[in-house]
Amino acid sequence: TCTFLHGDQLSPATLLKVKKATVFIRAAMIDGEGQGSGFFVADNMIVTNAHVLGMKDKSAQRPNNLSLVLNSGE
Repeated sequence: TCTFLHGDQLSPATLLKVKKATVFIRAAMIDGEGQGSGFFVADNMIVTNAHVLGMKDKSAQRPNNLSLVLNSGE
């Protein structure tokens, strides 16, 4: 029996864990804005994809600012 599913949906406990582990990221860059999602792998470490931060190209500059939305449930 699968304990993280409730019928064909995530169980309430699993859904809460997922919501607390995921973040929405906005990255302000010189030439615009990137946005996307990420997730916590440790208390102070978030993993995301390079395109969210506008850093797919090795010569790209780091974002000027990052905004994180935590526990939004979205």
